[in-house]
Amino acid sequence: MWGVVNFFGYSALPAGTTAAPGGSTSVPVQPTDVCEPLVKHMPPTLDLATAAIKGAGDIVSVDAAGQLINRPALGAGQFGPPGTIGSGFAAARQVLVTDWDRDGVFDVLAQWSDGRLTLYPGQLAGGFLPPVTLGQSGWAGMTLAVGGWCSTNRLPELLALDSDSNLWLYPNRGAGDLVQRTLIASGVAATRLAMVDYDGDGFQDLLARQGDGNVLLYRGSGGPSPKAETRTLVASGWGDVTAVRALRGVTGTYSVGLVLQRTGTAGQTSPVQYWSLDAGVLSPPSSVPGTWAGQRLAQ
Repeated sequence: MWGVVNFFGYSALPAGTTAAPGGSTSVPVQPTDVCEPLVKHMPPTLDLATAAIKGAGDIVSVDAAGQLINRPALGAGQFGPPGTIGSGFAAARQVLVTDWDRDGVFDVLAQWSDGRLTLYPGQLAGGFLPPVTLGQSGWAGMTLAVGGWCSTNRLPELLALDSDSNLWLYPNRGAGDLVQRTLIASGVAATRLAMVDYDGDGFQDLLARQGDGNVLLYRGSGGPSPKAETRTLVASGWGDVTAVRALRGVTGTYSVGLVLQRTGTAGQTSPVQYWSLDAGVLSPPSSVPGTWAGQRLAQ
């Protein structure tokens, strides 16, 4: 048995790695199956009371000054007061929350307007380690979603939609450059993506919000490609939705739901809503109170 570990935590790309999405031939041989994991383990069960992001139900946002704000889930649909957990994200095009390395502590992925994609590993004691570059260019035009798309791989993966409506799966290879990708669907006309087990079958699905506000369901199969079927319309009137993220444990231990940020729903008491999801049925939304002016939700 042998393995390779980024022992010193290099943040700059080693010579010979690619600088853009799409891959390079000058990298080590990867598994033949895009869903095949490099490691097979379960993350430890940790007390995240001191971590920046304390659970899968926390709502994370970026304020106008570029600070990363967290509102911890308290249960019963309630959230704690906002607290600053990071800074320097003003130029980020999109921020995504995930446990990228599956060490039990939540991390942050940042997609930058200059085309970079970086990883901020979370620390159990709080805060984040210095960023690691996963891609140096070419990511600005991608629409991203992150989650456990491959059922055989406990590491989360990236789904990336390019400007030609091609949907790519980027497997998680740790802190190294994202060099491998597989085309899993084409003709996906969406402006927002979110990954969630919508129908409760144990496989992650993809919600694709189109420009007209309709949301189509791409049901996952556990493998690289979505199920080959007619796409179901699961929501409409979401044209003003700027962010969608799946949350767990907001209303109960095993509960699943979606948090949305909107720009202009008439009569709304808050631009942020929570929609409970029970095996393919979205409940009417509830408003998430708080001061949201100038803030953008992480996904």
